[in-house]
Amino acid sequence: MPNRAVLRTIVLMLRSLPAFRPLSGLPRAAAAPLRSTMPPVAPVLLLTLSLALSLLQTGCGAPQTKQKSLLLPQGPSITRADPGYMQWLEKQSLLGSGAELARVVSGSQLGWRSPTLPPDPDNLLRAADTWLLVHPMALIADGTPSAFAILAQPRAQELLRRTGARGLYVAPSGGAGAIWAYDRSATLTGDDTIQHGFSEAAGSDDEFLRLRRLTDNSRMLLGTDIIPAATGMGPDFFLAARNVREYPGAYCLVEIPRDMWPYMPASASEWQARPLTRAQHDLLAEKGLLPASLSRDLLSWARPGGWAVTGEVRG
Repeated sequence: MPNRAVLRTIVLMLRSLPAFRPLSGLPRAAAAPLRSTMPPVAPVLLLTLSLALSLLQTGCGAPQTKQKSLLLPQGPSITRADPGYMQWLEKQSLLGSGAELARVVSGSQLGWRSPTLPPDPDNLLRAADTWLLVHPMALIADGTPSAFAILAQPRAQELLRRTGARGLYVAPSGGAGAIWAYDRSATLTGDDTIQHGFSEAAGSDDEFLRLRRLTDNSRMLLGTDIIPAATGMGPDFFLAARNVREYPGAYCLVEIPRDMWPYMPASASEWQARPLTRAQHDLLAEKGLLPASLSRDLLSWARPGGWAVTGEVRG
């Protein structure tokens, strides 16, 4: 309802207006000429009435509510991940960028100009019988160039020639999960590849091409690794854990029912994975959620493997 003070102000404004009478010499029922029918006070009266009507409509109407954004999160009631962030993850992922890279080869001559050959280690060793393996993490430190840039320096090239090595193998060179900083202690070696491009420690594409030209001039072979069968905790894993389209098929993922969560290892955050103990694995296997333990996972001397559980992930 309108404010009483507003209504009182409107009444006082109306009372202060002079009386409205027809012009003298004209009958009350007669129509006045077009140029003289509206006295000077009429516009003021109409304007005042319009103002009063607007105030009444504003006071009696429902209170205006602030329109909510459809793009920004609206508080704890949101139960799914930000769609914009999901699209950004797909652009960074191996699976997402694979289609873009395939378009470079599709419909071109690159397919038969670079045919796939069966492994032939004997032929490789005849071309280069001595190889030097260089780990990028072993070369770089804070403030130093990348591994490719260091190896391309004249002093490094001279040292390589003195060693008598005929092949230079720089690995691991792919971007690793350490860049996401969820568990850097498990990714310091750089073996958990999460992207097609080179890691910051290895160097850029231009630095690799410069190193390749130098090794070609020295009649030395240059090699590096390819994308492994397993990836680290990066964009592809984040999308798979959120059950985005075909991404879960790239991993062995199982959704654990909520009533089983109390029996799982506690995680401080959603991406801090914790390995399952033998008892926890057997419990999930009895429920039909996991297969039986692999023989290798039961060996005390083997590298830790098996299943691990994440924190609560919003899909």
